Amino acid sequence: MTVVPRPPPKFSADDPQVAVVAPLDKARDGCGVDGPTDTRLVRLESRVAVAEKSTRALLVEVVRLHSALDAAMRSAEEEKAARQDAEARTTAAADALTKVGDGRVTVTT
Repeated sequence: MTVVPRPPPKFSADDPQVAVVAPLDKARDGCGVDGPTDTRLVRLESRVAVAEKSTRALLVEVVRLHSALDAAMRSAEEEKAARQDAEARTTAAADALTKVGDGRVTVTT
């Protein structure tokens, strides 16, 4: 069984169930739901400007934190490399001392 969708109903201007939306008549009084349209737009523009400033400040902070994180990661990597180098030198020195103590290494002069 195939389901065929119904076409949308046709409305006429004489139908009492059809809601008619009146066009905005700015020439009449210039007022919308929240007050005069001009002041409403000014408030909206100022809110957008504040949001843009806030967004820019957050972006600057993110960039600053990212560079600080990069520097900290670089420093941690340098410390890790230095620690591994010191550990390798210590192990090599300990191995050399063990060989000297066992008499396996002969010193010639």
